[in-house]
This record gives sequence, structure tokens and C-alpha cells, in this order.
Amino acid sequence: MEYSTAKFEIELFTERVAKDFRETYINDTTFIGAGIETILNLKNISIVYKVINDGIEESDRVYGGLVTLPNSKQYVIVNTKYNTRIQYFTLAHELWHVIENQSYEIYDYRPGEAVEELSERAGDHFAATLMLNEHVVKSIYSQSIKNNMTLLDTIYYIADMSIMPYVSVRRRIDELIKIEDESPQIKKEFKFLSTWIEEDFIYKRTEILGYAHTYDAPKMFNYFQEYRNILNELVKSGEITEENASIKISPFENNVS
Repeated sequence: MEYSTAKFEIELFTERVAKDFRETYINDTTFIGAGIETILNLKNISIVYKVINDGIEESDRVYGGLVTLPNSKQYVIVNTKYNTRIQYFTLAHELWHVIENQSYEIYDYRPGEAVEELSERAGDHFAATLMLNEHVVKSIYSQSIKNNMTLLDTIYYIADMSIMPYVSVRRRIDELIKIEDESPQIKKEFKFLSTWIEEDFIYKRTEILGYAHTYDAPKMFNYFQEYRNILNELVKSGEITEENASIKISPFENNVS
């Protein structure tokens, strides 16, 4: 199987899985948004929020990861160095890795060294498909254009409603809308915005608003609810003191913003 074909088939698969998730966990006529946290909890996947000091270059950035213990208990780690939009996208991306770990046959064809790249691309596509519902994106886009909103404002609008990164919204619009059929102005604007990275969207919006949007400003913090629950039980049973519990939980709950 050629890599391009494998990529296409994986994306079709991720779309089917994302659709199943939406039908199971949420009304299919809205965005999931912050509900992604609830979905992971319902699947017994614990979330660890942690500031991770990674690199500046894109290739050195660590948005999060999936940890599976020998007892099969799974934890998703999210780097709170990045803003809320990226955190929710990361949660959805890591949910894909939970699914693929349960479905090894997804990569049975083993296209050489492309497996890891396919896996990460699949995770991104799953996250975008899950969090940016096709019908809702198309509906909002259509209504926004009718109301003479610019493409940039439309991207900002959808990104706020879905709590998703701006670049993810732009790419999703590109997947779902035939830009070549749009007006010359929209085509021109899309061509211009297609070169923007996430920081460009944030910079421009901050310039427009005069302040950083709440979803764009990182709120760096550490939090691990499951560990706190365990320590509380140990305190209740008298196995450790409250002081010891505070010391143990401090690396996971100190506010660093």
C-alpha cells in the first residue's frame, strides 16, 4: 500500500471513529469544546495537567502525551504551557492514541518508516474531525459569509465556539469548503491566511482586541485530580498525615501562572 493511499484510508477511518464518538457522547449538532475532558473521564482516562518546559522550535515542542501503565490504566498528560485551545486539541489527539493502541490492525500494512508519521497525522485529523463537527462548521461558515464577515473573523468565531486552535479551524474549512467556488475576495483572503501559523492569528487578534483573548493566554498550572483523591483517602485512613499529603501533591498542584 502506498503511503498516500494509507494516509487517505487512515483519515477516512478517523472520521468514522470521530462520528461514532460524537453520536455516543454529545449531540451531533454542536461542538464538544470543554466536554472533551468529560469524555476522557467517562472512558476512565485520567488527565494530568503539567507545565512542561520544552523547546521553542515546533519540532521540539511537547503538547502532551499518553502514558499506559502495566495494569492498563491510562493517563493523558497535557502541557499547560500552551493555551486552552491547544490543550483541548491535545486531549482529543491523545484520545486517538488510546483508540489506536486498542486497534493495532490499523497499521497492519506497515508502510516502512511512515507508521509514526501516519499515527500523528491520524491523531490530528481525528481531533479536528471530533472537535470541529462538519455540519456545524459548514453552517456557521455559510451564515458568516452571508453576513459579510471576513474569512479571518469567521475563523476567529468558529475557533471561539469550538475552543480550537485557529490553524485547525482554517484547515478544517479548507477540507470542508470548496474555496475555489467562493468569491474572489474570499479566495484572496484564504490564500493570504494559508501561510499563517497559530502565533500569527493570536498576534493579529491581540492587536485588534487590545488584549489577549482568554483562550489564547496560557494559564500555566499543575493539577492531578486522581492523585489528590488517592492522597485524601490515605489521610482519612490515617496512613499518611495531611502535611505529607500536601508535600506529595505539591508538584502537581502548584499554580505557576
